[in-house]
Amino acid sequence: MATIKDVARLAQVSIGTVSNVLNGKTKNEELIRRVENAVEQLSYRPDANARNLKNTNSGLVGIMVPDLSQSQYAAFLQQMESILREHGYSVLVKLSRNNRMVVKKGIAGFMEQGVDGIIVYSAIHIKSTDIPRNYEMPMVLITGKNVPGFPGDQIILDYTNAFGQVMEKFRLKGLSHVGLIMEYNILEDGGLSSVYKSYFPDMDLVKSVDSSRESGFQALFQLAYGHPELDGVIAGSISLAQGIKKAQAALGLGDVCVAAVKESSWIEDEGNYDFQMTISQTMVAEKAADCLLRSLEEAAEHEFTIDRVEAEMDWFQPMNAGIGKSAASLRFAMLDSPSARSLQMLSSIYRKESGAKVEFDLFTYQELEDLLYAQAADQNSSYDGFMMDLPWLDGLIESGYVKNLDTFYEGNREFFDGFLEGVLKDFGMYVESVYGVPFMSGAQLLFYQRDLFEDRKLKILYQRMYGGQLQPPKTWEEFNHVAEFFTQSLNEKSPVPYGASLARGVNVYTSIYFLSHLWSYGGHVFDEKGRPDLDSAPALNALKNMVDSYRCTSGREIRSWNELSEEFKNGKSAMIILYDSDAGDINNYTSSKVAGNLGFDLIPGGTPVMGGWSLALNTYGKNQKDAEQFLLWACGLQNSIPLALLGGSTLRAGYYNRTDLENIEPWKPLILPSFRQSRKRIMPEILDDSMYKNIIYTRIIPEEIQNVLDGKATEEDALRAMQKRIAEFMAL
Repeated sequence: MATIKDVARLAQVSIGTVSNVLNGKTKNEELIRRVENAVEQLSYRPDANARNLKNTNSGLVGIMVPDLSQSQYAAFLQQMESILREHGYSVLVKLSRNNRMVVKKGIAGFMEQGVDGIIVYSAIHIKSTDIPRNYEMPMVLITGKNVPGFPGDQIILDYTNAFGQVMEKFRLKGLSHVGLIMEYNILEDGGLSSVYKSYFPDMDLVKSVDSSRESGFQALFQLAYGHPELDGVIAGSISLAQGIKKAQAALGLGDVCVAAVKESSWIEDEGNYDFQMTISQTMVAEKAADCLLRSLEEAAEHEFTIDRVEAEMDWFQPMNAGIGKSAASLRFAMLDSPSARSLQMLSSIYRKESGAKVEFDLFTYQELEDLLYAQAADQNSSYDGFMMDLPWLDGLIESGYVKNLDTFYEGNREFFDGFLEGVLKDFGMYVESVYGVPFMSGAQLLFYQRDLFEDRKLKILYQRMYGGQLQPPKTWEEFNHVAEFFTQSLNEKSPVPYGASLARGVNVYTSIYFLSHLWSYGGHVFDEKGRPDLDSAPALNALKNMVDSYRCTSGREIRSWNELSEEFKNGKSAMIILYDSDAGDINNYTSSKVAGNLGFDLIPGGTPVMGGWSLALNTYGKNQKDAEQFLLWACGLQNSIPLALLGGSTLRAGYYNRTDLENIEPWKPLILPSFRQSRKRIMPEILDDSMYKNIIYTRIIPEEIQNVLDGKATEEDALRAMQKRIAEFMAL
């Protein structure tokens, strides 16, 4: 294996010069060329052990979990490894098998192996005396009960409230013979068993077992044999629950309610368990990593903390919930989008359960807008409902085409209360009345190929070229630097052809990209009095920056978000700005070359454009009541996860509190922060022809931007033209 001395000898430079080149500390092109050629010829890789000796750190963190057969521990470990890797640490893993002696020996083994810190996830109650006293090392303990004197941070997992809620649900169901099957170590600690005892003082239906599936199987057989009246059972872990379900099927006890202590998973739990007592392992991992990293950074100054994570009770409605019989033939006009196609597939359930016929016609953005206004003018009843973009609300409602849903709203308040805060007002209300049901999310996010930003050679090259750190851009200026760096026509060392995939052409997508720049630079389309305000210095700076970024793209006209994502999916660009509702397919391993390699962040500049669509009904539709019932089902909580799994999106608040889809949509935690930053496209007050107000964004603004890109106008000319055309359009 080549050493740094071999590189220095071949490059005919000193070892210090090699080190400076590898760490980006020189801009001498001749030295850089010689060292990089030598590195490539020798296939040299820096010796991590040698660096660690110099830094007196191993770069290792020891993690102990009970076992990996239970999904929550595997999920925790996966998240911990990801977080620690981002901070430069690798992990060593040991399994405790819920045995205190194994825990004690494992901690000692970690210390002998020279790890920098230790995380112990224990389902049993360990003691402070289990920790060797002759070592001082950052440690985090994750367990169910405070350990006095523990020499490190603690995270307490508290299932008490969730357990009590499940017991109360069982009571309301009229269940009076509920069994409890739980690991003996957890029962000994007394927390959950004391809650159970408050409902069933005699404790006759309690089984204390080990954590295996076989034990769950045996325990349910024993309970059912000794207590034929058994009508419910609570499993202390997913392994026990799996054994219980196997025994339940064998005994034909389909009416026995089953609740489990487990991390919720819609795929596993829908129709399988009546209730779950769940803790987000992502949250646990994030808290544990934060404690450990702070302890490593602060060293002797670090003060031990005790944090608490409370479990939540969870349950799922079946996908056919709320479907009644119908003989109607429903027809909807939809934007050709992942969410529309997802609903189209999902509606086979509705057709099967209800007997109704449901058809969807898919259109491009402009086709759908033109169609709906034409239908409004003719008072056409062909469609029972349709998708409606945010800027269309005023015009379509004023045309009389959109049905007022106030009565429907009053009769289904609980249904409407389940959406994200504020989206009903933004997506479906006009002058305090309800006209649409929030359907498709629209949070703008930055996506990028993660490995490009983690590549050490590229990071060094970027630092040499731009004097800064290669990282996801926070401003539009940084965005252009990064995009330029990753564009082969501008930097022959870029591993991808284009720095960015961006909307381009005379369409609404170009306007959206412009607005996110304009607002970031402090500009506005309209001033406080509603007059055009584009001939301004902020608008000029924004447009120049935007036009400059197009040097780093393929130069193709982009007519839809779907078309835009195709380029990024094929690995041809380093970055893309998309709405979350159009991003699902880029993480699809069967169709995307960048799946599993996605990084994501809030968009540069911090001023995303609010997107999103509602489902509305036709005032002139022939099947008013049946269409309302379909809306309740289509936009209901029971469909929020299925829609996301099929590639669509949802605006249901409950979906965003879940962590069981993070492998499919790992960017989900950023959606709510993006919404909070988002601004709506302002529509001017126009008394006549108000239905055409969206022309400002679909034609006027993008046409003038295209003139700049075609070399027909300067940025100054384009902004003056926008100002003039919008003023004329508004008859000012």
